[in-house]
Amino acid sequence: AAVRAARAVYASAMSRRALRRVAQADAQGLRVLPIDEPQAFVVGLVRPELFVTRGLLAESHRAHLEPVLEHERAHLRRSDSARRLLAFVALPFHLPLVATWLERQLVRAHEMAADSEAAAALNSPERVAMALVHLARARREHLPRFALAFGETDIEARVASLLDPRFRKNGPTATAIYCGAVILVVTVGAAADSVHHSVEHLLGLLGG
Repeated sequence: AAVRAARAVYASAMSRRALRRVAQADAQGLRVLPIDEPQAFVVGLVRPELFVTRGLLAESHRAHLEPVLEHERAHLRRSDSARRLLAFVALPFHLPLVATWLERQLVRAHEMAADSEAAAALNSPERVAMALVHLARARREHLPRFALAFGETDIEARVASLLDPRFRKNGPTATAIYCGAVILVVTVGAAADSVHHSVEHLLGLLGG
C-alpha cells in the first residue's frame, strides 16, 4: 500500500510539474495550457492545482467558463485529490470487481458533489448542466492520470442529478461508500485466517 501510494504521488507530481512548464498565467491567475480542446482539471495529489486550456477561454466557450471553474474549485476546497489517493491505496484490498465498482462510485460521488457546490455558488443548476453537455461534446484528448476533470465521468447521471433533485437521493454518498469500503477491509482483515483456510480447503477440493 505504501509503495502504491508513493508511486501515485510521484506520477501525479511529475504530471503537475510537466504541465506547469508549458502553462502560462493569465490576468485572472489561471494556469493556461496551449491546448485547443475546452477543458479544466485539477492535477496533484498532495498539492493540487487548477489548470485550464486555451480552448476553454475562447469566445465560443466563454459562456461555460464560470460553471467549469466553480466545479474545479469545489474539488480543491473538498480536498478530493487526497480522498482519491486514499481510495486508490485502499481499493486493491478488495476483490477486483468490488474495487472497480467502489472506484466508479467514488469518482461519481466526487463529481456530483462538486457539481452541486458549483450549482449552489452560481444559483443555477442549469448552467452547470449545460456546461457539462457542451464540454462533453467537445472532448477529444485524454487527460493526465489522477486528474479531476470537469467533463470526464457519468455525464448523463450528473446532468440528471443537477436538474432533478430526486435523482440525487437514489445514489450512495461518498461518505457512505468510504464507510462501506473501510468496514469491508476491516472485516476481511479480522477474518484473514478463516478466509485463508477456506481458500486452502477449496483449492484442496479442486485439486483432488
